[in-house]
Amino acid sequence: MDNLLGAIVWKQFGAAIDMLDNALLACPNTLWRQPVWRDPSVPSERTAFWYVAYHALFWLDLYLFGSEEGFSPPEPFAMTEMDDSADSLPSQPYSQEELRAYLASLRQKCRSATETMTDEQARRAVNFPWMSDGEAVSYAELQLYSMRHIQEHAAQLSLLVGQHGVQGNQIDWVARARENQTQEATMESNMSKAQLLDDLRGEEARWEALLQDIGEEHMTQPDVAGGWSIKDIVAHLTGWRRRTVARFQAELRHEPAPPPPWPTDLQTDDEINAWIYAANRDLPLSEVLSDSRAVLRQLVATLDAFPEADLMEYLRANYTEGAPPTGAAFFDHFHEEHEPDMRAWLERVRREQS
Repeated sequence: MDNLLGAIVWKQFGAAIDMLDNALLACPNTLWRQPVWRDPSVPSERTAFWYVAYHALFWLDLYLFGSEEGFSPPEPFAMTEMDDSADSLPSQPYSQEELRAYLASLRQKCRSATETMTDEQARRAVNFPWMSDGEAVSYAELQLYSMRHIQEHAAQLSLLVGQHGVQGNQIDWVARARENQTQEATMESNMSKAQLLDDLRGEEARWEALLQDIGEEHMTQPDVAGGWSIKDIVAHLTGWRRRTVARFQAELRHEPAPPPPWPTDLQTDDEINAWIYAANRDLPLSEVLSDSRAVLRQLVATLDAFPEADLMEYLRANYTEGAPPTGAAFFDHFHEEHEPDMRAWLERVRREQS
């Protein structure tokens, strides 16, 4: 998709997300369980401020994912949107901190999806039960639908808090997505290590769901991207993640950063990528997949071993350029550089098989 168009869509999509965050931040504790509207046909909690906000974020996440199959929100969130019964609701409302941390992660994911969307990904057909007569829409149109959905609930929640005395400048109109917003610093201060790890585990689960969707029988087929197969992409990501894990482990032991796992005379990314490709080219698929899962487990375990303050400080200084640390940041390269190619290739395979 045209880079200019992607940037334009993000500016407005991000503005809608920022308005939802404004409403979350402005909501006092006294309104957290206040009904946004009256509907006797559903459990009262499903119309409460906190749940309407969760509803908006759940569907933002699902629509970015693009399919009900293989989707699950990160912990502590549950699939309550797929079960209308009162029994499916959490025992306690999600907190403001939990919802704003979820929003921060999705904001980053949404920006990546809109600004880097390829033509093939934009045209990918998607289908959800609410679509009439089984009608499919493109992934790009689904994101515009999602943007309208976010704006609808941001407006409802802003109206509620405004009617109860919250000052207008706290829930003011956002014209375009903020670039260096002070709101993000607040999100970051509210995100705990546990939430970051839950976010990371959610990313890992989505990665595994994509691999399962592709199927091992297709993973050695060439020409997914630049002649690489799915297996090659998995090995490539594992190679770079292995260096990340080693750096975190050294920091945890208060040791200098270790040398990279490739020869130190390699200087450019292209040289390093070629080395990783050659080192893994002849390995069995099962070993490449096993290595990928082992390195991701090591990453989670290593991050979990850090004191919370030390982890957040190290992430800000070395990985997020001062932006709010999130688990999704560890998958940025995948989302930006490889996921569009993988999904576009999978769509081509499905068309050829149909």
